[in-house]
Amino acid sequence: MGNHSKLKPVQIAPSVWHVGRKDFNNPFYSNPFLRVIPGQKSIPTMGVKGRRLSSLLVDPGSSAGFAIVQAKVMQLLGSLDRIKGVFLNHQSPDAGSSTSQIIGRYSPKAFCITSQEVWQLVQNSNIPNSNFIDTQNFHYPGGFTLANKRFHVIPTPFCHFSGAVMLYDPESRVLFSGALLAGLDYSDQTTLWAKEEDWDGIKYFHQTFMPNKIALQMAVAAICEIIPSVEVIAPQHGKILRGDIMHEFLNRIADLPVGVDLLSSKAAPIPNSERNAWNTILNRAVNTLSSVTGEDEISKLMHYSELQGQIELQQGLLKINGSGKATLEKAVTYLASGIESFLAAPMMYEVISGSDELGLPLPKLSVESFSPGIIMGKR
Repeated sequence: MGNHSKLKPVQIAPSVWHVGRKDFNNPFYSNPFLRVIPGQKSIPTMGVKGRRLSSLLVDPGSSAGFAIVQAKVMQLLGSLDRIKGVFLNHQSPDAGSSTSQIIGRYSPKAFCITSQEVWQLVQNSNIPNSNFIDTQNFHYPGGFTLANKRFHVIPTPFCHFSGAVMLYDPESRVLFSGALLAGLDYSDQTTLWAKEEDWDGIKYFHQTFMPNKIALQMAVAAICEIIPSVEVIAPQHGKILRGDIMHEFLNRIADLPVGVDLLSSKAAPIPNSERNAWNTILNRAVNTLSSVTGEDEISKLMHYSELQGQIELQQGLLKINGSGKATLEKAVTYLASGIESFLAAPMMYEVISGSDELGLPLPKLSVESFSPGIIMGKR
């Protein structure tokens, strides 16, 4: 159950399946999930033999990736018209732009279950208003019933949209968390399950896409109140969490400065200790890239006009004179431009791991610059 197949759905809990595809060239892939609900009439399917199946599709992903989702759902259900509902955490295209395709072409009676705020945007995809179910009436500890199964809705405002809502399945004890605990996946892509090395990608995602720590703390507090307690957290991006690592990452998220929390550090003077930490990361990153390319990357930086006066070379080491985070971002982005992403990836990974190790806010880096293959030694 831990290994991921490109061709078949992967079961993550009783009656719950991952029906997307992990993309080795894109650490920002989406996770569509299918909750299969057994019925009574006999039909030969992969999901539960001898029973008619219906289902709830959670964050089905983009229209561009729907062919994979369609193929895997067909294996489980036999027909897409057995999709009774599509649940959307928020309205981002990567979360659910395929919803209009599902309802418009394959399952016209399926409900689009989401918040009013999300619906205001999703309805522009030409989904009939008659298909909309507002989650406002089903907030935890209440819930809604679909095909005789009970589900709970947990609002997570501003994580990372004002109307974001999580879905909890008390029978499987899986929480579909949307953007919460989502992450970039550049670690072991042979498994769907999170490990310690996945923290860097989760931290980067939250510091880039979440508004502030208060929103995260409210979401984590809501999760802790759920009964029966959550056993699996299935986010929209990255690895799925369970066991000790799930609880550990929840604790870290609740104490993580993100978004506007990081702005105050830009306005304040940079202590020497922090500047030295940025110097350390910059030198480690540049040396890592030099070892991969075999070229003098330090010399390239010293001749880069936009960094003149912001960095200097002292006894063979780079020293930052300007803003530590901004200078590092500019330097790394410049060095990564014009080279293959798999060459830049070790440098990017060094920046992220170094920032986490030294307790610094994660710099903003291009997602396209990550290449999981080189990090895992697969290229």
